[in-house]
Amino acid sequence: MSTIVRPKSKELKEFGSYPLRRRVPGPMFWFPYNVNEYVIRLVGIQVCAISIVGIILRNYIEMNYVIAFLFADFCLRFLYGGNASILGVIANIFTFWTPPKLVTGPPKQFATFCGVMFTAAAVILQFVYPDDTMNAQNSRDIGSAIVLAILAACAFLEGAFGVCVGCFFFRILIKMGIVPDDVNVSSDDIFEEQEKSIQELEFTRLHEPFPIHTAYGETEKGEIPYVYKPKTDEMIRENFNVLKHLRAYYFVMPMGELGLAVTWKYVRLTFNSGDRIWHGLSIIGAILFCLMLVLYTVKGILYPRKVVKEFRHPLYSNFLPTIPLCVLLLSSLATERDDKLAEILFWIGAPLQALCGVIWSGRWFSNRLYKGYLHPSMMVPVVGNMVAALVGPTIVATRNYTEVSWFFWSYGFLMYLVLLSITSLRLISGTPLDDRMKPSLSLYVAAPCVACMAYVSMNMNILTSTGGWDNFARFCYFVGVFVSLVLLYMMHSHHFARNMWDMTYWSWVFPACTIAIASASYANFLSLPSPPPQGNAPLEKVLAYAYLIIATYLTVISGLWTVVSLLKRRVFIPEDKWGPLSSNKIIHFAMKESSNQILRGLRTMGVNDTAKFQRIRLQFDRLVRIHEDHSYMEDNVIFRAMDNWVPGYVYTGEEEHAEEAVMVKDMQALFAATVIDEKAVKDLADKYAAFDAHLISHINNEELNLNPIIRQYMSVVDQKDILRKQWNSIPAANWRKMIGFAMECNTVHGRRVRYLQSLRLVFPEKMGLIGKWIYEDCTPLLFERLVLDVPEIIPRNVRGHIRYY
Repeated sequence: MSTIVRPKSKELKEFGSYPLRRRVPGPMFWFPYNVNEYVIRLVGIQVCAISIVGIILRNYIEMNYVIAFLFADFCLRFLYGGNASILGVIANIFTFWTPPKLVTGPPKQFATFCGVMFTAAAVILQFVYPDDTMNAQNSRDIGSAIVLAILAACAFLEGAFGVCVGCFFFRILIKMGIVPDDVNVSSDDIFEEQEKSIQELEFTRLHEPFPIHTAYGETEKGEIPYVYKPKTDEMIRENFNVLKHLRAYYFVMPMGELGLAVTWKYVRLTFNSGDRIWHGLSIIGAILFCLMLVLYTVKGILYPRKVVKEFRHPLYSNFLPTIPLCVLLLSSLATERDDKLAEILFWIGAPLQALCGVIWSGRWFSNRLYKGYLHPSMMVPVVGNMVAALVGPTIVATRNYTEVSWFFWSYGFLMYLVLLSITSLRLISGTPLDDRMKPSLSLYVAAPCVACMAYVSMNMNILTSTGGWDNFARFCYFVGVFVSLVLLYMMHSHHFARNMWDMTYWSWVFPACTIAIASASYANFLSLPSPPPQGNAPLEKVLAYAYLIIATYLTVISGLWTVVSLLKRRVFIPEDKWGPLSSNKIIHFAMKESSNQILRGLRTMGVNDTAKFQRIRLQFDRLVRIHEDHSYMEDNVIFRAMDNWVPGYVYTGEEEHAEEAVMVKDMQALFAATVIDEKAVKDLADKYAAFDAHLISHINNEELNLNPIIRQYMSVVDQKDILRKQWNSIPAANWRKMIGFAMECNTVHGRRVRYLQSLRLVFPEKMGLIGKWIYEDCTPLLFERLVLDVPEIIPRNVRGHIRYY
């Protein structure tokens, strides 16, 4: 009879009750492990210039706010790195053409923290002082000038000569034992990987020919042809076309710009900001909108199929109503200059918004939607109709558009409640949103805030003593405030900005503008002298200031990143599509990288270098095992599924697998040789080069001609079924090896994340098991980096575990 060995109480306390994650040394918060020295130096030059200007013009009140901006920029860089910093993105604009020179991150973060301390002292000396006497002001000015002078000197050394004073003191702290001596280990471990990844994604251009449509099927026999484009990832990155790849969701950019102009127009009385700011923003927004509208119209003429395809897409079509929404925002901006123009724009935008509401609602109710398409972006036509209700009562004083505004508002608010329930359920219990579409969550803020302001606008003539505000308006406003706090928490805890910037990040701007307008209006309401007296509402004004600053910051940072993305050609390119079977594509990447490493090793191996030979042999054996399992799954699962769709299409794949199996046996015989002389190494390298060429040709053939048909014609449900059959076709121990292989041999970290996200789509219940394998087989640093994007992989009894079932 077997006995059960129970752990001792001490072991239970250490590993059962108090599970620990392994400590991974590195920077704090979301600061990158390694940073671009060229960007750091350009930021230093900017900081030096601002500090010198602040010293010279320190008696001007405007410079106080410039120094406050510098402090905020240092704080953002300390928390999130240069990607969230205005100065950092400006530096990126001037360094886009040159490969980055990476340097270790933690010392630079400490130097940034020193900048936070110096700018904080300068802000305190500028804004906080005991009295307004001449002596107090002189002391404040001298103290502020000294602090800024020290900061300018340090920034100049960094910018001009690459001498980091903060890094020098950071090394002293390490020698003193205050900072752990292994703080830079993680940065060093991924240094080479990051360099290679940046080189491949940003600077490698193959100049491949433009892909053309390929059709498979005999139309003369009445068969429906399978039409697809054979294209690689390199083709996607290189296919830059402003017209062809202009998408509807790009209109969130002029929508955000016009929204900020409307915001500054609404708050100018509250904050006494004048008209120049919103006039300038209106011109910029109008030019952007007209330019993009012309480009999209030309796209509709030259590429009508793409526009129709976008209109029929259940997700991207939700952004088409941003076009009439922009027209309504222009109408709101025109009310103080030309009432007739404002009225014309209103009657162009409002009926189009109503039409969008009818069409989109009809499609939702009549067409069965896959639950993955239940998305916060569905609120765009809803918000657009409530914007029409907001603008209507302000158009012409001699006419009453309040009743027609109620028409738009009623539909918008009703559908807001419906969509809020449906999409929230999907977010809570369904598959996570794609990283590129997460900014659309901000529409949960825009909907209640626009509903609030539209309600106030329509009741202005009825509730004159309160400026249109009542308890229902308060309810809508505070719903928006609470949701905005939730999103701010999510922004920091999950840090959406860690992803590569995309045009969808403009989606943050308009909702931030709506809550800034609502906050300013609420502050005005609380300041009214009507009974009961409300007072001056200082806290509400502070809140309005905060939201206005956030909206302005989001607009500026999004505009700068748009410039960077245009220069680096990250926008106006084909979309990077992925699904459940993207896991196979990423295994292909790992196999090519592993094979390339083996080939390089054989060609550089010396005679009788037994240790290196054994390492290469072990790597080859691992590649062979993965290749055998992957080939088995393709032959018995993927190819059989393809036969149902396109009979006889994949026969070459099985033949290539058989040919590669023969080549593997020949090389295994050579690897088994005990003598490692020059001839044996050369023969092995030559044979392996032939195998490597065959393998890459085979993989590329599948990527060009097989995967496009799967992605384009097979539903997500069918793809999930294929991946489940693949999982059941080989033992779990083999999957453990394959997942570890995908994690270690993919040098681009985003591919590792995409691999796990593909598995998560199909196996949410198995993510804990997969995470356990990664935790035990891979490095702590790799596990921690993966957890940031796929937290579901944290296994049981490890801190941070998320219970799914």
